[in-house]
Amino acid sequence: MSWTEEVFRLNQNRNFFEFNPSWSAAEKFPFSSALSGSGNLIAEFKRTTPDKRVICKHSLEKMAIIFQNSKISAASIVVEPVFFQTTIIDLLRFRRLVAKPLLVKGFFSETWQLEQLKTAGADAVLLLKELLPQQKLEQLLFYALRIGLETVLEIHQDNQLQSLQDLSFSALLINNRNLQTLEVDYQTACRTLQKISEKGFLQPVIVASGLKSGNDFLRYKNFSVNAFLVGASILKSSYPQQKLNAFLRKLADDAD
Repeated sequence: MSWTEEVFRLNQNRNFFEFNPSWSAAEKFPFSSALSGSGNLIAEFKRTTPDKRVICKHSLEKMAIIFQNSKISAASIVVEPVFFQTTIIDLLRFRRLVAKPLLVKGFFSETWQLEQLKTAGADAVLLLKELLPQQKLEQLLFYALRIGLETVLEIHQDNQLQSLQDLSFSALLINNRNLQTLEVDYQTACRTLQKISEKGFLQPVIVASGLKSGNDFLRYKNFSVNAFLVGASILKSSYPQQKLNAFLRKLADDAD
């Protein structure tokens, strides 16, 4: 069994998604608004990763306050207790400190999970195209639309684009990291962005993984990218606020 199959199986445990309903988050922020134009930055919190390359040096509260006081367009949090060591209770705590559009990432395959995430404060939820059968993906997209939860589809290969054309979703996230090997290939996004420009996709596009400094944005300067998602390089830094500000300055400079 691969680690991705294992994480899907483990996250079927309803105990991972239980919380006191009285703690639910009331205020919502439209995630799509964070993706207008270009030069947007999404900053992400997680405690670790399956390959243990990311070990967050800072508390959730510290990072949430840094994100809230910054000029990022949106925040992201991974909700996955086994490999990423972040829970739905962490989502509730994070939501209370961050009054910005919030994307929740994880390994979600059931409608009840989406319901719980929305109640806990998610504005948008990420769904993994590579790991969900088409029928299940369509079911989750329809349910998310019904309950007012925006959806971001994550792909890892340019050949996954073709099956998305008839689906309704809020944004597309291109992940440079191979889900099986966990290796990063910067050309994944370049190849996919080229195909997007040829096919005329209308959804906003987010690029993630392998963004260690603002100079990495230059790899995609010839393509239309609405937002970049960064996490590991900020969370591992001894000076996360300075690291985040460096990313923001680079995006601002490139926009001038």
